[in-house]
Amino acid sequence: MAEIKKDETLLEKAHLEENNYNWKEAAFLYESAVNYFLEKDLIDKAAFAHKKLGFTNVMASEMVDSAINLRNNCKNAINAYDKAIKIFNQIGSNEEELECMGEKLYAQIFISKSIEEIKNSLKDAFKIFLEASELYSQKGDNESKARTLSRALFCISWLVNYISEESEYDLFYQNFLGLINKSLKIAIEVKNIRYIGEIIIGILQFYFFQIFFKNFKKDDNFKN
Repeated sequence: MAEIKKDETLLEKAHLEENNYNWKEAAFLYESAVNYFLEKDLIDKAAFAHKKLGFTNVMASEMVDSAINLRNNCKNAINAYDKAIKIFNQIGSNEEELECMGEKLYAQIFISKSIEEIKNSLKDAFKIFLEASELYSQKGDNESKARTLSRALFCISWLVNYISEESEYDLFYQNFLGLINKSLKIAIEVKNIRYIGEIIIGILQFYFFQIFFKNFKKDDNFKN
């Protein structure tokens, strides 16, 4: 019973900090959970904790006060996702493996060395999140479907900032429009405030970049 209690306590504390947006504290607790689960050979739970460790490190990176700390947080996230991907692959959890691959690609944009790298990571992450959402849907897991759809939409909202060709922009704009109602509807159905918030932020961000695209990127003086 003591083992089960410690198991539950670690995750409950980490989840509480995560829900309160205390990303650094949540990451510390998820890392403790990873070490505990690996020590007890609880592989499934270790994979889950690795996944959460990756996510909280990415979120913590947005709160840091230096480029060095941002890079360190992102590298920690990528490392955690790599380990989660490996375990999910071993246990045959394809949807969670794909979701972690998408999150890893998203984390990489913050330490990419070129605009092209960022674009490619966002494009690939978008496609992978959609694949994961389909697999979750097939299993009837609407909570995870809502999560991955909101992440797919968020990736497009970032991607439009790095697009210079109108034809490419129009393609992703159509994808974006198709995702808005789909992602928002299911996020409301599962009553997850974080997913709803991420979708709303993604929508606002997309249209902000859309104004930028129309008013500046098409301006010959701006290009020169």
